[in-house]
Amino acid sequence: MAPFRKDRWKSLYESNLSAFCKTTREGTQLPDEPELVKFVLSEECTLSAREKEETVEKIHEATTRYQFYEFTGKVLNNEERTPENFALFKAELKQWMDRVERVDPMNNGISIVEIIDLGLDTAKQYNVSAEQFVGEFVAYVSSESPLPAKVKTDIVAAWEKALRTALGSDPKLFGKMVNGNDFDWTSLRGKYVLIDFAHTNIDHNKRDLWEAYKQYHDKGLVIVSVFLGAYGDDPIGDVKRYVEKEQIPWIVISDALTTLGGKKASLKKAIESLFGNDDRGNREGKLAAYYYFSGNSTPTVLVDKEGKIIMTYAVGERLQKKLAEIFE
Repeated sequence: MAPFRKDRWKSLYESNLSAFCKTTREGTQLPDEPELVKFVLSEECTLSAREKEETVEKIHEATTRYQFYEFTGKVLNNEERTPENFALFKAELKQWMDRVERVDPMNNGISIVEIIDLGLDTAKQYNVSAEQFVGEFVAYVSSESPLPAKVKTDIVAAWEKALRTALGSDPKLFGKMVNGNDFDWTSLRGKYVLIDFAHTNIDHNKRDLWEAYKQYHDKGLVIVSVFLGAYGDDPIGDVKRYVEKEQIPWIVISDALTTLGGKKASLKKAIESLFGNDDRGNREGKLAAYYYFSGNSTPTVLVDKEGKIIMTYAVGERLQKKLAEIFE
């Protein structure tokens, strides 16, 4: 750990902890957490008692995240794919999972989503199926983990939901399309399908979708946008207006329409009675509950003719290269 410098304290509180940590690192090390906390709690620090408590929590969260990122870097940079290394990775990942205090994508500490993502990505590198890997961790959480029962239940659910968009899985997509008809996932067997889970208020992958559509739609590629959650007092109308505004020509499934059905959605209370709210007040529907996403981070996946996911994080040059291999 790098030595703690008291003269940098002002930047910690007046700006933010991440900036403070960045300016006080030597090499790639973080300032010593015990020394930093000791200073915050001392009389030398002029913060109020409440501010001190909040700051200590932030320091702990930042240090934990930094340590997890170090662990992630070590895993990703290890090119020796041996059974022994994989066993060591799984053991350490279970230790990290046992530190999760709650299943909350917006948690400032280490979220279960980050643990799951690292686990599935690493399992893929070792040619271990997502189903096998998830099964092992679900069994561990259910029987051996020291976590409280409620947290264990939530973590098991998170692993099982993550499997639905993992490599090799069938996403079993469902829902109502903007025209009000039920979407039939089985009707797309025999076709390659690009599924983009998104929010109408976040155009995170629009360019990739349009490029894929223009180049490969006539060659047989099917694109499906799945708009999750509900925002505002008229989420069904918002999706329809968005589709009309953007002139989207491919299939669009609405989480709001799937959840609300034919009910009117003009009253906020009526919507909230059918949607569960997350910690930010966003209303989540059946699709958002069926799958598991981290905050605004939603996946785009490529599915083969048998209905199995053959690519996760299907974006940018990576996606274009894969589509070229398939259709050209």
